Amino acid sequence: MKKYILLTIASAFLLGTASCNDFLDNQPRGVLSEADVVTPQNVDGFVVAAYAAMGNDHYDTPFSLWPYGNVRSDDAYKGGSGTNDIQTFHFFEISNNIRSDFGELDRLWSLNYVGIGRCNKAIAALNQLSDAQYPNKQKRLAEMKFVRGHFYFLLKELFKYVPYVDENTPIDDYPKISNRAKTDQQLWDAIASDFEFAAANLPSTQSEVGRPKKTAAYAYLSKVRLYQAYEQDDNYTVTQINPITLQKSIDAANQVIGNYTLESDFGYNFLPGTHENGPESVFSIQYSDNDGTLFGRLNYGDVLSLPQGLGCCDFHKPSQNLVNAFKTTPQGLPMFDTYNDTDLNYNQLNNYKVDPRLYHTVALPGLPWKYEENKIYQESWNRSPGTYGYYASLKENVPVGCGCTVNVDPFLWQFQKQNHHPLFRCFADESRSANRAWTN
Repeated sequence: MKKYILLTIASAFLLGTASCNDFLDNQPRGVLSEADVVTPQNVDGFVVAAYAAMGNDHYDTPFSLWPYGNVRSDDAYKGGSGTNDIQTFHFFEISNNIRSDFGELDRLWSLNYVGIGRCNKAIAALNQLSDAQYPNKQKRLAEMKFVRGHFYFLLKELFKYVPYVDENTPIDDYPKISNRAKTDQQLWDAIASDFEFAAANLPSTQSEVGRPKKTAAYAYLSKVRLYQAYEQDDNYTVTQINPITLQKSIDAANQVIGNYTLESDFGYNFLPGTHENGPESVFSIQYSDNDGTLFGRLNYGDVLSLPQGLGCCDFHKPSQNLVNAFKTTPQGLPMFDTYNDTDLNYNQLNNYKVDPRLYHTVALPGLPWKYEENKIYQESWNRSPGTYGYYASLKENVPVGCGCTVNVDPFLWQFQKQNHHPLFRCFADESRSANRAWTN
């Protein structure tokens, strides 16, 4: 009797287990397999996701890198309410107490690798389709390698040694890849190869301004090779300028020269609306408004630079050193070694001859804010003038009366709604009319 009962229980258990296994093995509803997604109709979704990552930064993790370039150099002060306001950027400014465990650095690292991961996913998906199935395959591959090269360039510029993963790297191997798996020069070559592929396969024109074209790839390639040519040791001391690599930079730049014209007024490069993506624009990251999201795809990376009198939060403050550098000789030439002998006084501008680009770059008290004659920039708009002075950054900001800002609660920030962030503009001898736009 006991054997019969035990056999019955065992049979029931086995049947129950088999039933559970059958249930668990069923294909979940509402879940797409890779085969469902990687189709000619859907593959552009991977591409769009990678493009989207180019603007997915944050106010304390800006892809514009102003805390890591302008603030760490002598062009800008951190700004804000004082030295404790985003203290990490204060340490960058004074070049002291910089640690690898700063959250801002970790987020910037992570965001760049999110972008790289999206590019790798898009490239892998595109490679599963034939040219016949998807005629835009080579062009989209070139776009994705351009975008991936952009993310890797930001990482290389900031961290020097980084783990390199591409579309062929198994995800399980990611944690095993050392940031020294490639040498300094090998990393530069890997980044350059993406832009070389892009330059070879991108079209000369694009109907959508957010997609790079051939000259944009050559421009970025030239920049990569220029950085690479200045070879450094692990103490960041330049050991030599490699003439072969430098020539590669020149060769790439020559593919860009002659394809762009200058704006009739220098200030048009930094105005929203009809002037965006103008004749000087080689490549710009695009933003959007009224796109179905809560606030729109806004320029979060530069939001902190608006003066306190207009919104928030008075960061990224031009330095006196930068303002002094715009002084010129009576003949209009740069002063080079003597520009810092005396400080330019914005209350006595008639005493100086300056490069007119100063008025497009730096907001000076007593002058119109961003060419708005009825909106005069005030000393009172500054949040911590005793620490950071009275200047404000102009280029990335917009006119208050343009209707291109939006308050985002609870901070009452004036988020910028301009449609692009220029990565590359053509540049040449500034023989254009560069007078103050608000007096033209």
